[in-house]
Amino acid sequence: MDQVKTFDLITKSFSNVFNKFSYLNITKELDWERHLYIELKKNIGVQYFKRYLIMLEMGAFKHGKGILWISPNKYEKKKNLIDEYFNIEQDEGGHYKIKLNENLKPLKSPINKFIKTEKERKYYTDIIIYDKNVGHALAYIELKMGTNLTKEKVLEDFYKLRRLELVRDFPAIYIAAGFDPSSNHVYWIPNKKSYNYSFDIYDSYSPYHIKNFPQKFINKDRVCTIIKESSKNLYENMHATEAVWVSEIMSVLEKFLPTEWKISGEVSDPLNRKERIDIGILDNLRNLRVAIELKNHFESPFPKEILNGLNTDKNLLKDFLKKTDSFLAEYNLNKEIIKKRSAFPKLGNKDYLNPDFFEKIIEMYSQVKRMSELISSNELDQGFMIYIDHNDDYSIRKNTHSISEEVFLENFHFRKHLIEKILESIKSENCQFIYMFKLNGKDDSKRLFFTRE
Repeated sequence: MDQVKTFDLITKSFSNVFNKFSYLNITKELDWERHLYIELKKNIGVQYFKRYLIMLEMGAFKHGKGILWISPNKYEKKKNLIDEYFNIEQDEGGHYKIKLNENLKPLKSPINKFIKTEKERKYYTDIIIYDKNVGHALAYIELKMGTNLTKEKVLEDFYKLRRLELVRDFPAIYIAAGFDPSSNHVYWIPNKKSYNYSFDIYDSYSPYHIKNFPQKFINKDRVCTIIKESSKNLYENMHATEAVWVSEIMSVLEKFLPTEWKISGEVSDPLNRKERIDIGILDNLRNLRVAIELKNHFESPFPKEILNGLNTDKNLLKDFLKKTDSFLAEYNLNKEIIKKRSAFPKLGNKDYLNPDFFEKIIEMYSQVKRMSELISSNELDQGFMIYIDHNDDYSIRKNTHSISEEVFLENFHFRKHLIEKILESIKSENCQFIYMFKLNGKDDSKRLFFTRE
């Protein structure tokens, strides 16, 4: 896809979303991002995954071509060290440019260490359109949305994109886009004048022109199947962020919705407007009918529950669940306790589970509890809690502690049932838990599995 076709893809997708803004009831920036993903994917068509990828909230390195960008905060902290070795320049956005090939004197350990650390930092970009055939991005897009949005706020994103452009050795389109839904005003700031564009904002949909309501929605088994199949297709085709995962499931579910139903990301909880639900399906009257929460976790250390015997010792498991119940009782009174890892259930002075994994379980507990309360209050029909356990394939793990591959794989089944056991006291019958595990293999291969029931 050349730059002309890429730009046409971008403007067509933006126009399609703008034309449905009111109908889709888009009020949040992340929901805008999700629906742009859906439109971009539709307009790419059959070449999506095969050749083109849409990456959301993905990091891009902020160095290249002998340039390294430093944030104002980082520069102030390391000002004396940096100034000793480099003459720095400040851009319009306030960030500092270091020309790595123009050092004032030979580099020594402290500055080399600083440069190495900063090279690992990234600028996170809302949308990246990537071409697998050419091996680089075709476009970088930043989004900003809000009432009384100013051009200055959008320019902050543009300056970040321009910094990215200066360190890239390939041509790409860079666009900072802003939208104020209260005035329908669009800010469109591209890296080249040839990419200027004027959008005609209108709402071409009438949400109540069909009177035969409601149409029967797909049942929960069909929703589960769609979630599993779309997740497997996604994660076996690319390294996706959770934002892409949310958007991909939305893009598939959208095809099966009854007329006038809508799907949205970052939906407000009907009982607590400050809380957000990853995916919400709303009926023709904009009542929340289906809520979907997604969570994933990559575990680098070898699973602790295999090494300490939790996965096989029933007495140990009973002790862990008892301590978890005590933790949850306190957590229900004070959510801040999740930040205190010393309060997590302990086996002596050691952890039963990797603390990151236990923290994800507690986050899922909170989300399932909230969805179940919405169901019992008749604010929701169905809830789905989706979790993917990420790990490296047994064959590429550096240390297996002499544990067999069979035991390693069987542990994922144990994990599923462990989570289910923790959730069972608060989970509504109409709130489904779906567990999957993903293994990263050699040569960048990726496989997603479903555990047995």
